[in-house]
Amino acid sequence: MDIPEKNFEQVFDNLLSFLKEKLGDTKIDFASPPSKLEGGNETSIFHFKLRAVQPSRSKPLVLRQFRKEHRPNHAIMEKIVHNSLVDQGFPVPYVHYSCTNNRYLGSQFLIMDFLPGEKLPLVLGPDTDIVLGKTHAAPHNANAKRLMKDMIAEGFGWRQYIIEDKLNLLGKASESLPWLEEIVRWLIENRPSE
Repeated sequence: MDIPEKNFEQVFDNLLSFLKEKLGDTKIDFASPPSKLEGGNETSIFHFKLRAVQPSRSKPLVLRQFRKEHRPNHAIMEKIVHNSLVDQGFPVPYVHYSCTNNRYLGSQFLIMDFLPGEKLPLVLGPDTDIVLGKTHAAPHNANAKRLMKDMIAEGFGWRQYIIEDKLNLLGKASESLPWLEEIVRWLIENRPSE
């Protein structure tokens, strides 16, 4: 997703307005204005830093703005997942704010910690596939009951997250996306446990 460059200034003014409201402080400003980060298949991602805020908010932050077509409350759900994983000791960014009100940026967004690191093309090497595999597998060790409890505490119904409902959703999606049919059939035949 790309925000047209001519709209950056308005988006950043609105982001600052949101933060001033949330933090109850009109003196907040950018120490480093938002700058676009590479990546973000389903979001526009910006790196920024605030000034005139408490120390915990003065570290580098990230704005992730979702596409307009995301389901309602998607930003809240992502915040819950991120912060549940942080609480379980996973190296993911803590999400400070989620916003589902389109009046600020035109779509849902998150404001989260910036985790420094190298761009993937710069660290590719002979063990890249092993590192990527371990990195992608690690979240599967998360405590799913804890995550479900966090979701329910925030008002998401437990049935939204059980495997049966996910498979049904995939089945419906494959009706309009024929390339999914074989994958969905395989997944149902090799159904994972709850």
